[in-house]
Amino acid sequence: MRIGIIGNCQVETIAPVLRLLTRSLDIESHHSWNIKSNFNNQESLEEYINGFDIFLCQDFYGIDGFDSSAIWENTKAIRFPTFYFDAFHPDCVYLYNHEKQTVVRTDMSHYNSGLIAYLYVNGLTESETVNAFRANIFSAAGFLNRWHPAYTVLEQEFKACNLRLADFMPRWMRQGPFMHSCNHPTLNAIYDVCLFVLQQAGATTTNVERPGNFLQDPLLRYPVWPIYPEISSRYGFSGTYCFKGENLDGTLKNLFDLPQFVERSFHYYAENELTKIDDPMFVKWDNDGLIATIRAT
Repeated sequence: MRIGIIGNCQVETIAPVLRLLTRSLDIESHHSWNIKSNFNNQESLEEYINGFDIFLCQDFYGIDGFDSSAIWENTKAIRFPTFYFDAFHPDCVYLYNHEKQTVVRTDMSHYNSGLIAYLYVNGLTESETVNAFRANIFSAAGFLNRWHPAYTVLEQEFKACNLRLADFMPRWMRQGPFMHSCNHPTLNAIYDVCLFVLQQAGATTTNVERPGNFLQDPLLRYPVWPIYPEISSRYGFSGTYCFKGENLDGTLKNLFDLPQFVERSFHYYAENELTKIDDPMFVKWDNDGLIATIRAT
């Protein structure tokens, strides 16, 4: 059986899981950001997809001349959900420096602590920033009430893929956090969805129950954002302030505790002359008087 997948970084887990479930080596995967270089146009992409027995495609956008919604209309491709769930990691954000027209980077690659960046541009010290990582500030920042909006976003994504998030969530929560960061799901979460989608498509599968016994989790090579203890306790998990950067070479050289990560983030922001970030979250914090709350406590 010939199976293909197009998607974001999550395909790095989806592809080996498909191989495990089907025992097939004939799995082809493409990162969506390479579509334009791999295919001449939408028509050639759709022709390619129709050559597979089963083809999975995540939503993508911003690629001139290509449209994922047309793929689902014009081919037999199955829409596969894109995982984004920030209830565990509400402080893990992407930021853009509009003055320099660049993505803001840290030791966590494109991930930033929204709180650290906000306090940096507002002139707080490293010590004041470390001290701001506590429950009352998280509450004021909106970090402690992210479950419902995060669940709703992911639920809508699953619904668009003809899946019910409620069929998966109880199992995932029994196993522990199912996200490594706001947009990197765990191996178990990807496995469960792949198994269901393949079975719905009529493929012969072998359920191994514990995929981690057979596969390494590919997304663990990339940054893993900690679930802060004040947040994790709300979901019955243990938490930490250990930030893990990329370890593409298999080492764990990029591990930082909170004071180290604050110091390193301040260094990156100073080096890149970060003075202002136009972000809706920062505007809300301005309006809510978050800085005054931090300085008053």
